[in-house]
Amino acid sequence: MCFSPIEYTSDDVNSSIIDTKELDRGSKDGLTWIVTYSHQLALCHKLTDCAYLMWQFDWRKLKNEGSVDGFSGDIIVTYRKEKEKTAPIKFYVEFSNPQQEVVRRIGPTSDIKYSEKYPTCYITFDLHLTPYKLPYRNLPIDQAFLPSTPNTDGILVVENRRMHINKTYLSVQSAFFQTMFSSNFMEKSMAEVPIGGVKYDEFARLLAIVSLKPVFPTDESVENLLALAERFLMPAIVCHVEHHLLTATHFDFFRLLSLADKHNLEKLTEKCIESLTTLGQISRNRHRAEYIHLSRDTKARILDHLTQV
Repeated sequence: MCFSPIEYTSDDVNSSIIDTKELDRGSKDGLTWIVTYSHQLALCHKLTDCAYLMWQFDWRKLKNEGSVDGFSGDIIVTYRKEKEKTAPIKFYVEFSNPQQEVVRRIGPTSDIKYSEKYPTCYITFDLHLTPYKLPYRNLPIDQAFLPSTPNTDGILVVENRRMHINKTYLSVQSAFFQTMFSSNFMEKSMAEVPIGGVKYDEFARLLAIVSLKPVFPTDESVENLLALAERFLMPAIVCHVEHHLLTATHFDFFRLLSLADKHNLEKLTEKCIESLTTLGQISRNRHRAEYIHLSRDTKARILDHLTQV
């Protein structure tokens, strides 16, 4: 089944670099979106005020009709400096959640402002998103579990989709599957083992991280991956996700700190706290839900650190 891509180009919208502003909203072929500009602290080589764009996609009608299972493609962002357009910034995205937020860091606010005289920015974006149905999708996470995959000796069935796996290798990665395949459970001798209570797309992304051709985490998948890693007892997944959050994420500082605190990601927690240099970085953001809901221990560590810098 072949779908036509959804293509869209936004208007050139002006925004103050220090405000939060809706830049665009639109709809095409059942996909709707709202795009918001904001500036947030980002954990770069040091804490830096950066420009962010957030796309809020909604395609519940398509999902309920059963006509689409997700989207993949590119978002391309450009901005102008002194009347000249900068080189486009391309972001590849995949999502299967019918209400999906996609957040991308565009760059330091000092870089994207139109000029030293005018602290505004002019941003445009292009969407090139192709719908897919799962039975016909052929992304890397699907290719990792085909019948042709070398050395497979078992099949997991998730949402009626067969995933060909190696039981021994999966048992090394997961205490859950080690118990399943090496004990007296009936699954040990079953030709096909059903896995319930999980979506195929999320489970495939989980196992693909530790497959022979690893498919790395994305910002859109990390929270599901951490939850599934806990359920299926896969500590290596947590390490991969933490590495992504330390090196490749677009999340802002307080979103990172919240994730680190919630999931006990000690390396990320330490890096976040060590990056703080002034009390103002906290006080200006104390109203944010991510900060309000931090554990007492993490808040105490932040205070202790700031009293010593």
